[in-house]
Amino acid sequence: FRVDGQRVRFIALPVAEQAGIFMWGKPVNLIEIESDAENIAGTGEVTYIDLEGGFYGIITASGERYLPLNLPDEYARAGLFVDFTARIAEESATIAMWGTPVHLLSVAHSGGDNAGGIAGSWICTGYLDGTVMQTPIPGTGIVADFGTDGRVTGTSGCNLFFAEYEAGERSLDIGAAGMTEMYCLEPVGVMDQEQLFLNLLCSAETFDITDGQLAIQDATGQCILTFERA
Repeated sequence: FRVDGQRVRFIALPVAEQAGIFMWGKPVNLIEIESDAENIAGTGEVTYIDLEGGFYGIITASGERYLPLNLPDEYARAGLFVDFTARIAEESATIAMWGTPVHLLSVAHSGGDNAGGIAGSWICTGYLDGTVMQTPIPGTGIVADFGTDGRVTGTSGCNLFFAEYEAGERSLDIGAAGMTEMYCLEPVGVMDQEQLFLNLLCSAETFDITDGQLAIQDATGQCILTFERA
């Protein structure tokens, strides 16, 4: 029960006044203590809600929607799975009109290496060309930056690209990519590599993160792209 902000019900007997080091409150002997019914605990996915200027909510596997009023910045990442305990904020009125407002008592990453989410900047280290994984042409610098706003942007070897994406614990759906319209003569093959990379990126279905390495798979489960943290 030693969780700051946790609400409890208790039965206690007062004890005689005695000297102590805390100099705070009335000393009691607890007879019984239990969590208040308003406290909740669960596991859910952090989701970006594009309403009223945008905010983050938590959706559990059973569909409950919670609006955390004190979500730490490090957990404000769409697709992140978290374990949390919270107290329902019955006294709080919000303009969001979404979910149940709560004050988080604790929050932590849930699951394995994927728990940190795909959000962040990644440098491409390999792509599938036919049946063979190839390393990018030296000097082309393919980078994908998955933002917490549901957009992935980056450099595809010659041009800048951008697309919308949705990520779950392992699922990954990337929409059609847009790009700038430059044409690069060097290095040789860079334009073909760029088109192949973008086609593969938009074929993503799942992903795994292991020891800081990102692997993206297509609908067949074949690894089509690999990255390392930038």
